[in-house]
Amino acid sequence: AIGQETSERIWEDIKKAGYINEAGEILDTFDPNGPNFDLKVSEEFADIKPEIIDEISRYVFKNRVADARQKKSVGFQKAVQLREDFGELWDRIKHRTRFRVQFDTAELVNRAVERLKDLPPITALEMHTTKVEVAVTKAGVDTDIKLDEKSTRLEPVAVLPDILAYLQKETELTRHTLVKILKRSGRLGEFKVNPQKFMALAGREISRALHDLMLKGIQYEKIAGQHWEMSRIEKDAEDGISRYLTNLYEVQNKEKCLFDHIEFDSEVEKRFARDLDNNENVKLFVKLPRWFKIDTPIGPYNPDWAFVTEREEKLYFVRETKSTGDKEELRNKENQKIECGKRHFAAIDVDYAVVTSLAEVSF
Repeated sequence: AIGQETSERIWEDIKKAGYINEAGEILDTFDPNGPNFDLKVSEEFADIKPEIIDEISRYVFKNRVADARQKKSVGFQKAVQLREDFGELWDRIKHRTRFRVQFDTAELVNRAVERLKDLPPITALEMHTTKVEVAVTKAGVDTDIKLDEKSTRLEPVAVLPDILAYLQKETELTRHTLVKILKRSGRLGEFKVNPQKFMALAGREISRALHDLMLKGIQYEKIAGQHWEMSRIEKDAEDGISRYLTNLYEVQNKEKCLFDHIEFDSEVEKRFARDLDNNENVKLFVKLPRWFKIDTPIGPYNPDWAFVTEREEKLYFVRETKSTGDKEELRNKENQKIECGKRHFAAIDVDYAVVTSLAEVSF
């Protein structure tokens, strides 16, 4: 969070540089995929250039529609896979794990009850209607003249859905536990007012309480004889890997990477790939494939990078890249998966952390 005043200064910077007009519309001069593009902002914002680019990119309409003709086949570097460095890296990170969870039901009930109590009031459904005059002009259809507008609060439903069946499916908790949570919350009266909204919010909050408690007591252990097969990478390459050009970084030092291009999801990832590529102490790096997934209670987690460095000694790292390392600013689900990632890699003795840039990695 940078605050409104700083946001306004950035806005003025990008407007002055010609990336947006007075109305805030993004102009063609903003082209982060261009070969020589460098965002022109004041020196005080230099450290957050990737985050600024990512934020502006979210509002570029052409980014929402991908041109299938603008795809490129990613080349596989067999010689890199055969390197001793890569074999040692993969031997360290390849191990699969399983997790065990222990939690106290009474603590879960207390946490869930507090979450339900903190929900805002749930009101009845309302239907809003607006009546306008339609005029057909040379410019098109005009609906600027508003004739009438009203809101109608709908009556409570006559037949209530099975809330316990719904919550059991969402949380996998017993009916007994769910009844205890709902009764103690003191909010059941609002279920009749708006059943769908009440069930959705109750399911979400109970699930969050459960996940928080599960992660508090989760433990990972290595599964003997089970690991991700290195040969699967080559199989992917043989089947053909095709990605959109707008999301590809071309590797310059091709002897350091398994593929000649790296797919990135954000400007932060693109910068990290470039820094790995250019740093003379990074001997080898790989963006972990999508099937390299760690099991967690809230779904699979796919870490970002694995790489090898060498200065006084050879070091092996796995890193997750985010635009911020602040737990408060990362979404709750992201934090939970990252926490599971930490415990998985701790169980197999691999150096893992979340970073915003390569400069944060000590080697």
